[in-house]
Amino acid sequence: MDARGARTGPGIGPGIGPRIGIVDSGGPAVQMSGARAFLAEGEGPARPDRLGHGTAVALMIRRAAPQAAILHAQVFDDRPVTSAERVACAIRWLSPRCDLILLSLGLAADRAVLREACAGARAEG
Repeated sequence: MDARGARTGPGIGPGIGPRIGIVDSGGPAVQMSGARAFLAEGEGPARPDRLGHGTAVALMIRRAAPQAAILHAQVFDDRPVTSAERVACAIRWLSPRCDLILLSLGLAADRAVLREACAGARAEG
């Protein structure tokens, strides 16, 4: 935590605004420092956005909150297809690092793993 009690962590930067985690397709190369990928082949460093959706979401956040620190959790690769398990892993990873987690995506059905990850993030504050 920093002096104002906000969460800090790798890739987030000092920012004076909120720390916002984005679960999506990644972001522009300049925003990927410290980002993490949660893909079918496993977890690792994130790559720049290949679909453009995460980049568009980050741009909207940057316009609305220019002082926000943004951290990307990549759950999409070359296609807009993911799983509840990958999204849950991303939420669990972002939770201690961010003040707010944004999911601009949908899943076909309710899944216990995702529900539990959201409950855990809420419990952390």
